[in-house]
Amino acid sequence: MIKKSLAVIKKVLQKKPVLYVPLTPQHWDKQYKRGAWDSLIKTEYPNSVKIAQILISQVKPGEQILDYGCGNGGLVKDLNGHLKENYLGVDISQEAIKQARENHPGYQFLEVSELKKHPQKKIDHLVLCEVLYYVDYKKFLAEIQLRLKPNAQVIVSLYRAWRSTLIIQYLKKIMIFKETNKIKDPRTTWKVIIAKFK
Repeated sequence: MIKKSLAVIKKVLQKKPVLYVPLTPQHWDKQYKRGAWDSLIKTEYPNSVKIAQILISQVKPGEQILDYGCGNGGLVKDLNGHLKENYLGVDISQEAIKQARENHPGYQFLEVSELKKHPQKKIDHLVLCEVLYYVDYKKFLAEIQLRLKPNAQVIVSLYRAWRSTLIIQYLKKIMIFKETNKIKDPRTTWKVIIAKFK
């Protein structure tokens, strides 16, 4: 605990981000190329299973899902062929998108840079699975909200980490929580939150 506290103080003094860890697309590409995230498509993660269950039970024909930070398609694995026409996954990693397209034909995946050129369909369901640790989440949420329909459902998954508590406190200021699911697993504990912007 003291070691973490000292690391945070050091970042503050160096004027580096404390509440998120900004990583480059090249960083993520290297990780996906070496197989660091293969477990997402080979192993069952209960938070991803829960998100898939929510989407399958609630998404109506014609509604749009944006899975921001989709990686190599871990959520799509758990959708198990459902919602192909509703789903769009985006990620900053070219390698993750390449793998997602190879592993999950029939689903649509784009790099974040391609999303800007994509037709501006308003989103009904936004999925943020383990994403908010790696972006300036206050700025990101303000920007992504512009892509959402009024009353769009936002599904956020966060694993147990000190940053999660701070992120959740911020989310409660800008969102109305409909449901919070606490999911325990030998690896960690997740919170899967269903909310909408105020």
